[in-house]
Amino acid sequence: QVLNRFYEKHPVIGERDTNIMLTRLALVILSFIVLKDLIWIMGLPMVRKL
Repeated sequence: QVLNRFYEKHPVIGERDTNIMLTRLALVILSFIVLKDLIWIMGLPMVRKL
């Protein structure tokens, strides 16, 4: 939910400032990696498609 709210307020696509866009993209990618690793650690099955 936190990542979703962040993305709604600060979208990656459409940002004109390249540095801001790349920083936001890095945050989204790193958040995905952390969530993926936590799901694996907890032994939960990964959802391939939402």
